[in-house]
Amino acid sequence: MSELKGTIVQLKECMEMNNGIMFWSLLRLKKNKHFMSGKIRNPDEAYFEPDVKSIVWANEALSMSLIDEYQEPYDEIIIDVEISGTLNEQNLKTGKIYTVPVTFDFAIQSFVYPQYGVNDREIRLMNKEQKSLLLFHKSYEREADQLNVKLLFDYKYKGEDAFSFFTRIWKLVDHSNATMVADTSHDYFQEIYDCQRNLRYSVACANMWGRYTTHYTEHAYDFQGRKVYPAKLNFYDSKYLFYLENAVEELYTFYERLAYLMYLMMDPVTLEAKYLSFQGLFQKRTKKELKEKYPHLAADEHFIWFSRRANHQHKLLSRNRHPLIHYQTGNEFIKGSYLTSFTRGWLNHATGDEKELMKVFQKFDEIKSFVNSELIICTEAFERTILLIDGIGMHVPGDPFSKEGIGITSVVPD
Repeated sequence: MSELKGTIVQLKECMEMNNGIMFWSLLRLKKNKHFMSGKIRNPDEAYFEPDVKSIVWANEALSMSLIDEYQEPYDEIIIDVEISGTLNEQNLKTGKIYTVPVTFDFAIQSFVYPQYGVNDREIRLMNKEQKSLLLFHKSYEREADQLNVKLLFDYKYKGEDAFSFFTRIWKLVDHSNATMVADTSHDYFQEIYDCQRNLRYSVACANMWGRYTTHYTEHAYDFQGRKVYPAKLNFYDSKYLFYLENAVEELYTFYERLAYLMYLMMDPVTLEAKYLSFQGLFQKRTKKELKEKYPHLAADEHFIWFSRRANHQHKLLSRNRHPLIHYQTGNEFIKGSYLTSFTRGWLNHATGDEKELMKVFQKFDEIKSFVNSELIICTEAFERTILLIDGIGMHVPGDPFSKEGIGITSVVPD
């Protein structure tokens, strides 16, 4: 604790030295001009002259001890501070300087090395909103860590980093085909990566907000001999269902991106590009054509894995996702958005039908469990996609890059 207090002292000394010149310097930056908005006519031409004697530091600070990539210890510190001074703006036409007394309430985020001091290039000024957003992001990062699922490029695949592994498919690229060249580039790898990253974010946020949703018994009361369960949803409920929707959408998009890559490299003629989907790629007719074109696919473990997925997990995913896009008036439960469907289901059974009401809650619990388990599988799906395409390359007659078969191994975090 004494060392941590020492880094806070280091930060304070850095900010106060030379009459608070660090405040002057930070407020000259474009990204911090919003602090001056509404206080002076032209923030771009203004500068802050601090009164270092007016500084009031908060009694408490948020701090975290970390280790950098060079194994050097440092502390991340977030602390509130109040400082007064003047904003000075020079009129470029008259040369006159306008002065306005101001008081700023900042939150400061800084990274302080006990042995080396403050990294002055990494000092950030924040208002209350920025601080709240930062703290929410840190809550997300903690939740994401608990998922035990890293981002795609944080794993090794067959001993290779993610993009290097992705480039295995390049030997099948027809360089005279501009679409194929563009859509097997780093840009498309980034597309796949973004889908998994967005899914991870949505699942983590759904888990966070989902811990604090309203239970149907919370406001229950007896009326004329029956139990009534009024639907009183709050912002925890709406945020939870919003992120749950997003997770389903991102999961679906992830597999569509993989399906397009497989389609591009396997080129089935029975499936027109405008009808391309993961489900369409692994429908009976298309699979039959692909196995005739590439006979080894009949026993290819990756092709079989995706075929099984199309008949099981992907059908469930489609049922959960389809009403979000196309309103399904005939559906018993989820007809459209999750929030509306959940609210309607609650209201329909609010007057004593507890068993049916439990089913409404259980349905969304099942969707949350589904996206959590599916997130874990995404890295395997990415690996299998590349190995499936790589296997096509090894079985193309006369392929100069042909080599012995490659069996899948578990994806191990780097």
